[in-house]
Amino acid sequence: MEATDRRTALKAANRHAIIRAAALIVGERGVTGLTVDELAARADVSRRTIFNHFASLDEIVPAGFTEALGIVVDEFMAIAEATPVGEGTSASMFDEIATVLRSSDLVTPVSRLLRMLGTTCDVDPRQDAWVKEALNVTSARLAAEVRRRHPGADALDVDLLVGSLVGGLGAVAHHWHERTGANDDPASRALWDELVDRLLTTFRDGYASRS
Repeated sequence: MEATDRRTALKAANRHAIIRAAALIVGERGVTGLTVDELAARADVSRRTIFNHFASLDEIVPAGFTEALGIVVDEFMAIAEATPVGEGTSASMFDEIATVLRSSDLVTPVSRLLRMLGTTCDVDPRQDAWVKEALNVTSARLAAEVRRRHPGADALDVDLLVGSLVGGLGAVAHHWHERTGANDDPASRALWDELVDRLLTTFRDGYASRS
């Protein structure tokens, strides 16, 4: 058992090292600058280890996006464990997720991801697909955790609620990028909080109340 645990820990550490090294390389040189040889050197693993974890280089960068955005799910789980289960209504589930979005440090991973995509706000179709896939995976994981916490909740209500909020978060990130260049500083963090509050207010109160 102990040997199995060590192998599992080493495998997870190698995967994280590969993803982290890929993020650094792409941040410095763009996606086209990512090569297997440099990635292996930066991550301090063999070429074989890279392909034991990923079928191709194209899988590594989106995996980094998904891993970084996973903080939303991790924070939800941590906060959920520390608070009583709500009534299971859409309103109570919304409040739980809103608490996570307000309290989590999302600026750090979002800033890193946007910088990986380059200095402009426009991304190519492949990069756009990566971001959408990361958001979809994050949404699915978060919805699964909400359903686990509220087994009596309507599955469609959960999927609509979580999908809308995570998709809205993607829109917030886009507008935040346009206005701040994805810089991580006190002013940009204040704007992020403002935009997230606007997202949550819009979904909580509805569009009609804003007319």
